[in-house]
Amino acid sequence: MTTNSHRARERRSGTFPKSMRASATLLLLVIVGLGIAFSLGSQQAKDARHESASVAASPQDSPGLKEPRTPQDSGRKIADSVAQEIQALIAEKESRTPAQRKIDSQLVYAMKMRQGKSIAQGIQTLAVDVGTDEAGMVTIDITAIIDDQLLRSLKYMGVTYYNVFPTYHTLRARASLDQLEMIATLPQIRFIQPKQEAIFSAHRERENSYTNYLTERRPLPDVPALTAKVRTQLSGALSELQGKRIVVPNVGSKTSEGDTTHKASNARSTFGANGAGVRVAVLSDGVSNLSASQALGDLGPVTVLPGQSGSGDEGTAMLEIVHDLAPGAQLYFATAINGIASFAQNIRDLRTAGCDIIIDDVSYFVETPFQNGQAAAVISTTNSGVVIQAVDDVTAAGTLYFSSAANSGNKNDGTSAPGKVISLTVARLG
Repeated sequence: MTTNSHRARERRSGTFPKSMRASATLLLLVIVGLGIAFSLGSQQAKDARHESASVAASPQDSPGLKEPRTPQDSGRKIADSVAQEIQALIAEKESRTPAQRKIDSQLVYAMKMRQGKSIAQGIQTLAVDVGTDEAGMVTIDITAIIDDQLLRSLKYMGVTYYNVFPTYHTLRARASLDQLEMIATLPQIRFIQPKQEAIFSAHRERENSYTNYLTERRPLPDVPALTAKVRTQLSGALSELQGKRIVVPNVGSKTSEGDTTHKASNARSTFGANGAGVRVAVLSDGVSNLSASQALGDLGPVTVLPGQSGSGDEGTAMLEIVHDLAPGAQLYFATAINGIASFAQNIRDLRTAGCDIIIDDVSYFVETPFQNGQAAAVISTTNSGVVIQAVDDVTAAGTLYFSSAANSGNKNDGTSAPGKVISLTVARLG
């Protein structure tokens, strides 16, 4: 009798009977053989299917059947169509008449589409935004040599013009798209473009979330000369008020949070300063509800330059803030929405009116950071440097000029920091 311990020793030592070892070997060989045969058969079947598919899809055997497109082929087709459109637009520009070359391309495209013409070969329409109304009327800014003959010609054509600034070689007009080519034939005309647009540093209830915005920013450089200039002028003004202890209570229905942020209340109580004797001017969109604000006590008298009340109420809001901080100051206003030349002229006119401080929250898209002013002899199609030049001139005459930096800088991005308020807010002070 074979004991359990003996069978266990046989299993550990691998001493199986010969008949069992032979059966296991045979079974293993059969499995391996079947696997090789199956693999070879599958490969032959796959090759046969591939060959039959290639024959069936052959363009030579089936002329009506196209080869399958690859992603690379699709990309080349799109690129070819884009290149054709670009070439067509270039050819269209080169074929323009001398008068058409004086007109902004967006206006040219709008003219053609209104007339039912194709813009270029193979291009019927393009998305343009020139402010055309249903009657085909559009507001335009014209760069030209402004003289009496030009104005008479425009009047004869029935074109309404305004904001005429011969110094800046520009005027604003209201005309139909069909009139633009005729206007461009006048010898004084240099360029016709859609009216220039501006943006205002208005508060919005909801701001876009820039969660992926790059947060590493180089800090703005200090401007010691600028800071010293502002401190010197402010110190001179405050020294005249030493000894006077005029404490003015908060005015109006609400008080600006800036009164606390800028510690204006401390300045009023410490130095007795309330802005008395200082003329402060605001440039923004408009003061549409100025009278309503005055009725609430949020504003006192405001001098608005003739014809420059504008539209909107960013100007009203800015004036209210100034009045909260410096309730004794004389307030002035002029709009900045009538074009960049009008903006520049109003800066000069406010200085002529005797304003000591001028504030704006306006930026025109055509303003340039690459030039410091614009000489009077320059005829520019954008007048991108005229506001800079105006600010340089009024600050040289003694005016303090402050321009809102809006959301252009913040501490998280390293573009602002305590003690750098002057370098951020006095963007246009020379």
